[in-house]
Amino acid sequence: MLRTLLILFLLLPAAASAQDRVSVGIYHGRPVTRLTLSPHASGQVTAERALLRGKVALTASGGLVRCKERKALDGRKSVNLSAYGGGVWLSGPGLPRRLHKGDITITARGNRLRVTAMVPIEIYLQGVVSYEARDLSRPEAFKAQAVAARTYALSKAQSHSREGFNLCDTPHCQFYAGFADINPVAARAVMQTAGEIITYKGKTISAFYHSACGGFTEGISAVWPYEDKPYLKAVQDGPAARPYCSPATGFRWKKKITFSSLERALKRGGWLKDGEKISSVAVRGHGKSGRPLKLAVRAGGRVVEVSTSEFYHAVGRTLGWTAMPGNLFELYSGKDYIMLDGKGAGHGVGMCQWGAEGMARKGFKYWEILEHYYPGTRVEKMGKAGKEK
Repeated sequence: MLRTLLILFLLLPAAASAQDRVSVGIYHGRPVTRLTLSPHASGQVTAERALLRGKVALTASGGLVRCKERKALDGRKSVNLSAYGGGVWLSGPGLPRRLHKGDITITARGNRLRVTAMVPIEIYLQGVVSYEARDLSRPEAFKAQAVAARTYALSKAQSHSREGFNLCDTPHCQFYAGFADINPVAARAVMQTAGEIITYKGKTISAFYHSACGGFTEGISAVWPYEDKPYLKAVQDGPAARPYCSPATGFRWKKKITFSSLERALKRGGWLKDGEKISSVAVRGHGKSGRPLKLAVRAGGRVVEVSTSEFYHAVGRTLGWTAMPGNLFELYSGKDYIMLDGKGAGHGVGMCQWGAEGMARKGFKYWEILEHYYPGTRVEKMGKAGKEK
């Protein structure tokens, strides 16, 4: 079944429509020990083909699903839901409350539950674009985001095949929080671009995108040296004096990070050993956009080189993503701290979301926006493109 789904999803025939479905791992990476199901007021929800009218709670024990409220659901290896209309609310200890639709499978894995949802890809994209483009306002920018998100989903369709689903609901694939907050502009953008993807020489691309490039995107090989894509090169984001993304919230930023905080981040990432103290940090090389390529961290009598991408993620995961919004910055190393003077937000590869907004405000169409950020590509209907190798 999964193999068939993956093949269908990857081949995407010319007749592809909103009926093409994708399986999504819900609450991926979070321990789900208890899951409460609450039908939406306008929802039509069935559990193992029986209508679900009120709340039920599921747990797992010894590889079996447990349910006190409904004996028919108790003792199964998995429980299958069909949630349509308004859908079903999912919640649990330490889990955000989310509204989901589609065919949902809840499987016991030891004493935890795994949740997957099978939804039409175009419906899935409404949830993705509503979140990913939440700061945008222009319809053409939303359309550009919809096509980029559809293309990215296609390129990531096998990311979690060993786990039994196509995509996860985290930024590893694309953030997907269900249907509680669907933006009508995002929904229209998805419908108006239905089935459209970005290709390079007839192959589906890896459509990376980020919040704000700060005036210049970066080539992928400068950010992730193990990658190289001809359509993911450094691109100037409009006029140097006023980049397309300059209206972005927090376009310019300054951040101070103490050495003690950096030590925590770099120890957690395995670059520093216990007891090693940072004495200085320096930039080693720049990419075409001006982004630092590596940072040389002097600590404990030795120098450790960390790629800027790894440094950015280490700081974000340990200190929070506002501690260092992006990877385009100038660095000053003080006595016991570093000062970063930066622009933009995110990794800087591919489409600049705020740049797309700026281009849309100037009258550019969504395909022109996409062809600007992914040079040499074109927008076409699914079924005409192969899978990128």
